Amino acid sequence: MKDSHVNHRRQGGFSLIELLVVIAIMAIMAGIGIPLLVTWMRMYTIKAASQQVTTEIAAARNRAISRNVNFGVVFVIMSPTQYRFVVEDDLTPFDGAGLPSLDTTRRALSLRLGQPEQVSQLRTLPQGVQFGTACAAGGIAPNNTAMRFNRMGAMCAPAGAAEPCPAVDAGANWIQSDPVNGSTICLTQPRTGLSWRVFVAPGGRVRSEE
Repeated sequence: MKDSHVNHRRQGGFSLIELLVVIAIMAIMAGIGIPLLVTWMRMYTIKAASQQVTTEIAAARNRAISRNVNFGVVFVIMSPTQYRFVVEDDLTPFDGAGLPSLDTTRRALSLRLGQPEQVSQLRTLPQGVQFGTACAAGGIAPNNTAMRFNRMGAMCAPAGAAEPCPAVDAGANWIQSDPVNGSTICLTQPRTGLSWRVFVAPGGRVRSEE
């Protein structure tokens, strides 16, 4: 004889306790995961900004090499959030006068900025990121607005009026130039305090690091 007290299989649904346990687990996971996601997104943003700047600097160097420039291609920071590169050599035919002289007035950066064929697209850093000085390991002390690449791809810091690396007459002072170690750019995210550096060696090699 079969037992008359057969347990019938429960028909679907969850008990209140089970629902509360699931909600509690989800809340814990959200509490742990959301802050990690936010931190990752902030780090991703400033790292992406450094990669964008690195790419533009490399593009300026490659342009100098590919065009076999007489003067140079200049990477210049225009403001705390914007940058571009400028080809100092004329890209349009001359008027029979031959190559321009070494007179810096004729290839003044401010003049080239008004010639669309001489400049790259004006780039803007991702929102919340800007050029700054508060990088890790002591920060940087900006003393220049630009860096110049020659036909061999080597980099020099524009300074003074004499060749081979005369000063430029436009841009914002956000680059630290060192004749031995090269140039350093600091990218910062003021809201989070995160920072990233872009280094350009005198030979033209570009790298970025936290």
